[in-house]
Amino acid sequence: MKKIIIEKSILDATDSHSAFFSRGNIQVYPAYSAEEALHIYEVTGSDMIIVDAGLPVMGGIKLCLRIRQTANLKNVSLILVCAEAEMFSARKAGANAVVPKPIDSPRLFSVIAELLMVSRRKDLRVPLSVSVRSLGESAVFSAESRNISISGMLLETDLTLALNDRLACTFNVAHNKITAECMVVRIQESTANKQQYGVQFLNPDIKSMIIIEQFVKAQSRK
Repeated sequence: MKKIIIEKSILDATDSHSAFFSRGNIQVYPAYSAEEALHIYEVTGSDMIIVDAGLPVMGGIKLCLRIRQTANLKNVSLILVCAEAEMFSARKAGANAVVPKPIDSPRLFSVIAELLMVSRRKDLRVPLSVSVRSLGESAVFSAESRNISISGMLLETDLTLALNDRLACTFNVAHNKITAECMVVRIQESTANKQQYGVQFLNPDIKSMIIIEQFVKAQSRK
């Protein structure tokens, strides 16, 4: 089980947070201040801390600096939620990721999922058949995936998509049916009048990400 410390106002601002964490077998420790987050971390040895950079007294940036300068604490993953003016300082302090205000729950959940498994992240070049539906429209079309990782996949289709298009992609991995909400983040030319689109998983289901990760690792050994 993974353990995450989350500042209470951030936890309250996320949508459907209980379902996301329970599906991923994640223990959540609410903290009401940066000082409390540090104390909980020293007791629990949690995998991740998520706090607001602008908290009073110690604040998220000072917390990040203190942790990064302490040998027996510095390996925890840190996400700081920041106003635009705080982002440079947050990155300089050693945050693994910076999430802008106001909080976008799918974006935050995606960052959490990637950081929890980043040490084992790999891409796999393997063909997969994918059923794709544009969100907001009823039309469904087929595509091929040319590679896949826990953060997204490369789709190939003869249909035209645009950057930031949101899709629902359904595919089978190791006899498990997975449906993931995705966003087009990259477009590149392909062959035979087809286009390739890099899509990023949004609001990922941790269980599905683990299935994908295990599939990638197993196929990479072959």
